[in-house]
Order: sequence, then C-alpha cells, then structure tokens
Amino acid sequence: MSANRGRLPDGSANPIDKHIGAQIKRRRLMLGLSQQELADQLGLTFQQVQKYEQGANRVNGSRMWDICQVLQIEPNFLFEGLDKDSLDNSPRMLKCSIEIAYGRDDIVLQDPLSRPETLELVTAYYKIDPILRVLFLQVIKCCATRAH
Repeated sequence: MSANRGRLPDGSANPIDKHIGAQIKRRRLMLGLSQQELADQLGLTFQQVQKYEQGANRVNGSRMWDICQVLQIEPNFLFEGLDKDSLDNSPRMLKCSIEIAYGRDDIVLQDPLSRPETLELVTAYYKIDPILRVLFLQVIKCCATRAH
C-alpha cells in the first residue's frame, strides 16, 4: 500500500486527500486569499497550493498545521463533511479490504484500533473529567491485570 502513497488502486487521488484540499480551498476563498497569497505565507509556490487543493499532493502533518494557522482554522475543519465513501477509501481501510479479500480478516479483526468500540471508548474517555480519567485508567489497568 505504501508504494502508491495513499492513492486508489487505479492511481487516482484518494478521496480524503481531495476532500482536505477542497476544504483548504473553501477556507482560502472565504478569507479572500489567492493561491499565491496563501503560498507566500506558507513559503510555497502557488503550484504546490494548487496541488494540495486538487488532492494531487498529500498534505503532511506539519504542513497541515501551518495551513491551519494561516487559514485560522482548527485541523478538524479539514475533515468536516467527509462522506462514508471517502472514509471507506482511506489507505488503512483499503488495506483492510485487501486483507479481507485475501482471507486475512483475522489480521483486521485482531487489530483493536480497527474496532468501532475502540473509537467509542477513546471518545468517551476524553469526555470524562481529567481527574476521574486518571482514576478510571487505574481501574482499567487493574481489571486487565486480573483478566490474565
């Protein structure tokens, strides 16, 4: 999967990268910035901004942070409105689909990070008061130790 750098099997840009690019463009236009003005503030060429906005080039984490600072948005803005089809085409989900297709669903199902309840648990955990989180973590660790 890494050889295609997150592209779809047919070589086209990943829908998530395209969505992020569209969100960058949307916010840039809301602020009345040209591609060149955004590029200047990021130390890039306008062609690079154009490639990001089209989803042709992927935005890495540090660049995403810089873009968000210039556009005055939180990083989650870039992911708002992602549809299920786009999410199903993430590099991770494509890898899982390939493994399931080749009878390797045991790998996918064994990965606790691929389970929906993991995300639910983490999301709920961070909604708990920080002091209670520490106590809750201790209880979970204790339970896990006794389970073995």
